[in-house]
Amino acid sequence: MKYLSMIPMALLLLGGALYPAVAQEEEEELPIYTIEELVVVGERLEPGMNLEVSQQEVAARATRDVGALFRTIPQAGAIRRGGTGLDPVVRGFRGEQLTILVDGAAQAWAACPNRMDPPTMHIEPEDLQKIELFPGPYTVRFGSSVGGVVNLVMTRPPRVSHAVVHGTVTSGYESAYEGRRIRGELSANWPWGDLTLTGAAKDYRNYEDGRGDEVSAAFRTNSYSVKLGASPTSNQRIQFSHRQSFARDMAYPALPMDARKDDTQFYALDYRLHRRAPYNMTLTTRLWASLVDHVMDNSLKPNATMVTAVTDAHTRARGGRAEGQVMLKGGHRLYIGADYSRHFQKGFRTRDFLMGPMAGTTLFDIVWPDAEMETIGGFGELRWTLSPTLLATVGARVDRATGRADNPEAAFEALYPEDLERTDVVPSGQVGLSWQATPHLELSTKVGTGARVPSVEELYIYLLPVGLDPYDYLGDPTLEPERNIQGEVRGAIELAPARIEATLFHSRVSDYVSARIDTTVTSRSPGALGVKRFTSISTATISGGHLRAALDLGRGFELSGSVAASLGRDEDADEDLPEMAPPEARMSLCYCTPGELFRGEVEGRFVAKQDRISESFGETETAGFGVCNARAWLNLGSHVTLRAGVDNLFDHYYREHLNRNHKVDGSSIAEPGRSLSVELTAGLGTR
Repeated sequence: MKYLSMIPMALLLLGGALYPAVAQEEEEELPIYTIEELVVVGERLEPGMNLEVSQQEVAARATRDVGALFRTIPQAGAIRRGGTGLDPVVRGFRGEQLTILVDGAAQAWAACPNRMDPPTMHIEPEDLQKIELFPGPYTVRFGSSVGGVVNLVMTRPPRVSHAVVHGTVTSGYESAYEGRRIRGELSANWPWGDLTLTGAAKDYRNYEDGRGDEVSAAFRTNSYSVKLGASPTSNQRIQFSHRQSFARDMAYPALPMDARKDDTQFYALDYRLHRRAPYNMTLTTRLWASLVDHVMDNSLKPNATMVTAVTDAHTRARGGRAEGQVMLKGGHRLYIGADYSRHFQKGFRTRDFLMGPMAGTTLFDIVWPDAEMETIGGFGELRWTLSPTLLATVGARVDRATGRADNPEAAFEALYPEDLERTDVVPSGQVGLSWQATPHLELSTKVGTGARVPSVEELYIYLLPVGLDPYDYLGDPTLEPERNIQGEVRGAIELAPARIEATLFHSRVSDYVSARIDTTVTSRSPGALGVKRFTSISTATISGGHLRAALDLGRGFELSGSVAASLGRDEDADEDLPEMAPPEARMSLCYCTPGELFRGEVEGRFVAKQDRISESFGETETAGFGVCNARAWLNLGSHVTLRAGVDNLFDHYYREHLNRNHKVDGSSIAEPGRSLSVELTAGLGTR
């Protein structure tokens, strides 16, 4: 933690050094930034494609899992391993290739080596204000990223001029899972401060697919959160937030184990200061910490009669961030700051053999070898207004990352007798240009590069089945950092009553982390076909784009659609990259009454066959499919809202290409059949 105390001081010194370059007279005032968001309402967006899922979209879909929301975003998807914990994929980038933040900074690392608990699993969808998505390495302000940045924005208290007390209770049901959920929120707001309390519970059972076959997907969760804020003066805000979730008995048919418990805690302390004199500046700082305690076993798996296995894994993370935002003469904006993070992973597995030649034997395996990753970085970004219609951005950052494993398996040390501690210095940068060609046409382009140090799993894992295929995986602490160089062009036109947006991108990734069969090492997991060692592909490419359009039909009707595709290639092996979502198209018709007393939508999703697969990675082709969903919501009064929907209206049997394979029959997990959902929200108070 010694670096954390240095960050605010370093930032203030940098701000002082910049003082002569800052406008002395009162220029345009910087917007008052909320602590949680990365993009500010009313601020001109930086060049490049930025997407968001609004609170209304989150509520309308009655989803049980934040990861499932990524299936509604063009060029994004999610990996299903069970009923919950869907793992986001964006343009073929997944896992730690994506930087997933909570309220702009806090992070949680998966405790399970198979990522049954990705960072998105620890957040309740009902607690989201929105999801901000920045695909590609186009922002340097929120860490070095290869595939993009995802910010999960929690609901935030409103600003009020007098005391306000408000509460809501939401209850919902989903038929496919026989799933029940309830959530409550109580908030008290004053001009000088606020307090928000939330609590939620979910109980979901196994679901049936479109053929009527039962899929193990049950889970139970409970969670609560506290957010306490104060404004000592009109230009300052201090905020403390805490959230805790408790997950129990989560079934994962695609994994060797199910989760018995997953307990997660987040803590964050934020401070924001805005001042106009003698210069226009906003300073934001955050300290955060997260803790994950995860226990899983094979008690409900077919091999439980032969051997019982229990894994106890823990992750601990903490960090800090400080940023200064300065308005320069001419309306230009300068962002400068620093951030720090450290995460520690520890875990072991106990195996008791009940039958066979090893009956009566107990083995202890190291899952996480007391591994630590520590990163400290600094960044700067300038948004230069070249003219009223032309905006340029340029940014750079550099990170110093240190990793080590203090308690590896002896056999792992024998494979890598050299020191297991490593240090990497990774620079990142981006340049972009946005042109408002006409009041109706905007064009933008951006080029960026980002890097990431390989994960603890990729560096230090020892003979565990963490992949898509039935192999034991072996880490390699000598892997080079993965680097992405990406370019993108975007055009958007709005000519009432139509809106059209198109994006094309090309990504070239060096030292892309993959895995190859290694016949020199013997597997240790029952049923494993062999060993795969993590390795680097010298060059991989990913290209794609998307097209979105909307047409206002009048009388409250709107027709919208999108087409998206991403293609990945392993240039070394001359084969396709694994876990690439197939091309897909969407079409929806929406109707809304004046004042949004009623809103209804019918949506069709059409996904192509995926035959561009990586056979060496154990992938198989998946058939194309089409599904229809319908949803509606009705405001029954100023405080009561009713939502209802049908997913997979025609009870179609289908499998998402990114779904992992079932451990029993080897086929990928099928999606739920027809599912009816209903949700009622009632509010009380003075809001």
